[in-house]
Amino acid sequence: MSVGLVLVGVLLAYLVVTAVSWWVLRVPRRYDERVACRTEDGVELALYRLRGADPRRNPVLLVHGMGVDHRVFDVTDRVSLARALHAHGWDVWLLDLRGVGGSRRGVSGDGPFDDYVRFDLPAALDHLRQATGRPTAHLVGYSMGGTVGYAWCARNPQAPGLASFVALGSPWPADLGAHAQATMRLAARVRRFGVLRLDVWARLGAWFQGFCYDVVWRFLGAPRGTTGPVFRRAVFNASQPIRWGVVQGFAEAARRGDWLSDDGTLSYAEGWSRVTLPVRLIVGDHDRVVAGACVEGAWRRCGSPRKELVVLGPRAGCEQSYGHIDLTWGRHAADDVYPRVNDWLQRHDAA
Repeated sequence: MSVGLVLVGVLLAYLVVTAVSWWVLRVPRRYDERVACRTEDGVELALYRLRGADPRRNPVLLVHGMGVDHRVFDVTDRVSLARALHAHGWDVWLLDLRGVGGSRRGVSGDGPFDDYVRFDLPAALDHLRQATGRPTAHLVGYSMGGTVGYAWCARNPQAPGLASFVALGSPWPADLGAHAQATMRLAARVRRFGVLRLDVWARLGAWFQGFCYDVVWRFLGAPRGTTGPVFRRAVFNASQPIRWGVVQGFAEAARRGDWLSDDGTLSYAEGWSRVTLPVRLIVGDHDRVVAGACVEGAWRRCGSPRKELVVLGPRAGCEQSYGHIDLTWGRHAADDVYPRVNDWLQRHDAA
């Protein structure tokens, strides 16, 4: 068989898998608004809104993690932190950070983590204030999205414009454990071959994931933490490229044991120790991606007198253990996670 025929066969197989996946796994979502906001350095970010029923409430901004976009909060009607909060009357906004989802245009794939902190989050919060007329908002971050919140609060310890902050499985980079560091080293080796496009590989492989207890599912979640259909749809719809500059920054913080701004002039630990706003940190008891000690490090360093650490699992009254992805699209997230987020927002919302 000639090389040409092999290449044609591979191309046809790729097209068939892509078409079948698009038809079976794609889950369209509708929002009340999709708007663009421009950052100080000229990047156009996408924001998606589920308009709240009570205009006296502060809006809620959801910020996704690494390798995913806003859809991590909105997989299906039931598996959706965004729609669960909206059902409680909140005005919910979902952000795509630069380089992913609707915010990919004209953005380098190697930019530093601090771009999110200095430009993206401030632009989104400013837009919420202008659009809603409310002076403050609640921030909810998943994984790296919560780490963006740590850094922004460290730069702004009095947290002007924030009513409260909830982080779901969000690492303190200086405390990243062995699993996370090994994953970053693997990513460094893979990148040499130019194939660190998580979105491409995820969409190609999404159709078979979850039919068996494969290694990806085992690493990302707890046993029986999510269902195969939800896992496949979440991977297919939410996966995005990994920004290499962010990986490098986290790896350097873990190696050094201290988390500094990208220019080395600011200690995030020092700023985080002066934070005063209400902070709730939630982590799964079975999280391999972000070890509990990594989140506990953020809780320990936090100076807020109104801080709380929640470790989800049987000891917390949950039916099951929780891994990393289970916090947003887990089998029982609607019963265990979403109410704990809503409760914190309600307790700290000044109407």
